[in-house]
Amino acid sequence: MLADSRAHWADRDVLDIGIGGGRTTAVLAPDARRYVGIDFSISMIAAAKASLPGLDLRRADARRMPMFRDGAFDFVLFSFNGLDSVNDASRAVIMAEVTRVLKPGGAFVFSGHNLDWTGKGGFLADMFRVKISSSPLKTAKAIGRVGVRIRNWLRNQKAAVRTDRYAVMTDPGNDFASPHYYAGAAETRRQVEAAGLELVNVYDGEGKITADAAERASSTLYYLTRKPL
Repeated sequence: MLADSRAHWADRDVLDIGIGGGRTTAVLAPDARRYVGIDFSISMIAAAKASLPGLDLRRADARRMPMFRDGAFDFVLFSFNGLDSVNDASRAVIMAEVTRVLKPGGAFVFSGHNLDWTGKGGFLADMFRVKISSSPLKTAKAIGRVGVRIRNWLRNQKAAVRTDRYAVMTDPGNDFASPHYYAGAAETRRQVEAAGLELVNVYDGEGKITADAAERASSTLYYLTRKPL
């Protein structure tokens, strides 16, 4: 996906949102004209600065970025489904703020959980799955994870939401530890356009362009959007 959008960020001004410990910094920073990486977590920014000294890495909230002028960047990235960590209202705020800091013709790339994905396991199967091992200790630990999943699921039910546009639900992939935002490609297009952006391409889990408004084969979708000239 980044390779496909390289023309938008190589030798350009880049804002990388939600960098964690610098997971995308090493890809973007060397070829960017100007690179700025931000994350909401102070500890993540500290870790990134420790491993990647000399770069412009800051703690910032993507919902409010007054430190950046209008049209400051050619390219904005929000990777690893980071946009799915906020609620519906904050998602719209972030998209609007990204639109503001983008130059006309600039690109915004992000990924998100796909609500239309049909590969979801059954709830009970996900909750109570246990991998039996030849090691009694490993099997005992696997059984113990069931209790962890139940506890996490119960703790996060107050955050669960289901509407005709999107859902907020826990992800079995991390033992139901945290709620995530899910939307299909059609709903994401609506959100992108409401923020004043154009949806250029949607990519499936294999990095191939998909024109299906209800892509069902991929658990995560990748979006290349553009601010109109």
